[in-house]
This record gives sequence, structure tokens and C-alpha cells, in this order.
Amino acid sequence: NGDSVQRFDPVSGELSPFVGRVTAVHKGLGYVDVQWPFGNERMAADDVVKVNPQFLRYLPPSLNFSWYPGYDVTKQAAKTEWRS
Repeated sequence: NGDSVQRFDPVSGELSPFVGRVTAVHKGLGYVDVQWPFGNERMAADDVVKVNPQFLRYLPPSLNFSWYPGYDVTKQAAKTEWRS
């Protein structure tokens, strides 16, 4: 819980440019909940790769969303931006 991750595509072997933060781990199911810049998503643990926290400082802010504290903050920010 709290780890920074990227989505891994096993077909192409590529990583998503976005970094998310694990918000919940469901060990019995083999799934994790990940907070992405576009929302929270439940996905198989095999579909994400843990990111070295020291690497995050080299990512541009547009891709590094690992600092998001939770889904509610993301919803609030989206509502605020939409009204502007």
C-alpha cells in the first residue's frame, strides 16, 4: 500500500507513461487499487510494475501522479477544473 507503480502491457512489453499510487491491496483476489491521474482503478497485480521512488524525481510533473493522496482529492480537482 502506497507503492508507486506503472501499468505494464505484456503484449507490447511497454510501460504506461503515467505513474500511480497503490491505494489498496486485495491479497486474496490478487488485485490492487491504483490511483491514476484519471481516477482509481482495480487491476490485477501482475499488470503493474513497482517504480523505484528515487526514479520519480526525474519524471516530468505531467506524468508523475504518485503524490495523489486519494480518489476524493482527484474528484475535487476534476470538478474545480471543469467549472473554470
